[in-house]
Amino acid sequence: MIRFAPRALLSGLTLIAATNAQQLASYDPAATPDQEYAAVACGTAPALGVTDDLVSPPASGLWWAGATAADNDNQTLYYATGNPAHGLQRIAFSDIGAGAWPTVYAAPVGYNQITGMVVDPGDATGETLFISDGFAISRYHAPSATILAGPFPVPVGVGNYITGLAINPFSGRLWAVDSSSTMHHRFVTGGPWLTQTPAVAVPAQPTGISFCKVAAGAPFVSYWNGTVINVQSGVTLPFPPAPGAGTRHHRGLTFIGREVKLGGSVGGPEVVPVVWIENGFKAGSTNTQVAVDNPTPIGVLGADLNPTFPSGINVPGISGLLLINPASSISLLLGPGNNTVPLGLVGVPPGIGLTFQAVGVNAGQLELGDAVHMTTHL
Repeated sequence: MIRFAPRALLSGLTLIAATNAQQLASYDPAATPDQEYAAVACGTAPALGVTDDLVSPPASGLWWAGATAADNDNQTLYYATGNPAHGLQRIAFSDIGAGAWPTVYAAPVGYNQITGMVVDPGDATGETLFISDGFAISRYHAPSATILAGPFPVPVGVGNYITGLAINPFSGRLWAVDSSSTMHHRFVTGGPWLTQTPAVAVPAQPTGISFCKVAAGAPFVSYWNGTVINVQSGVTLPFPPAPGAGTRHHRGLTFIGREVKLGGSVGGPEVVPVVWIENGFKAGSTNTQVAVDNPTPIGVLGADLNPTFPSGINVPGISGLLLINPASSISLLLGPGNNTVPLGLVGVPPGIGLTFQAVGVNAGQLELGDAVHMTTHL
């Protein structure tokens, strides 16, 4: 195992500018083939659209039914078509796009549809959710199929129904959006509901709500016509369309603390190091580490402490594109095989970005692997 002094890294981390590069993700079980999951950056960079496959039952016929929720602490994703017969699916972030079968939990007894869900931050296992059927919210333990509290009615008004749930980690409040785009919020622990309406013009048929967790701000709301918009500022996020340039009918919206793959390797038969982040990267984490599978005799891992997301630089004598800035990076020597580098995030605030890329030395050739980016979050 390769180790470096976390204190030295932290001294650099606390000086760099924040980068809002975490992802908001949506779920559309009708967007087949292989594009049910979609994510974009909820900040400024890297603005990469991602689509991946989820093993999923067919979509519900109700436009307002369906939901998704990320458990970032345990690196898993929940999703539901809205049809209670399909229950709730749960899959590891690392299995998204790999064709893996999810764990399936039963939907709450008595629910006629599932319209929104969000992971309860008070349960470290990530097994408890706030879940809605469109008219009320319950606190639900998924593995045991047990309603722990509720149902709690929400004053959505006659003719409206809840279409998405979220938790703002900066305020500790539970949010619900209803079919009129009115938002309702209260503390997770209870209390009166307050209401808020969008400050900008919005489409009809909202389907989900979520917050970026890298910096405090207004919620984003997803809509059936494919729009995802910050309902206070009017900023829209460029979600990729469904296959065939069709509309991505979002079935829920969630913040997902998943690393962003930036590319950089040339592909083909070259043997290159592979980099990924283990155990999540929540601000204050003591378990985060950078893993590198180095198939070459010697490798070097670069950690960019102030990433600017270049489009890629060709370096003479090195195959691939360099996506980190040597002037703001530190380098670590790697041996062959699996290497893990502890990454101390204690005392590091949310919104701190880092980019990692490795180069392998093989038979006198230097080959860059793909770069990955992470941003700390609450």
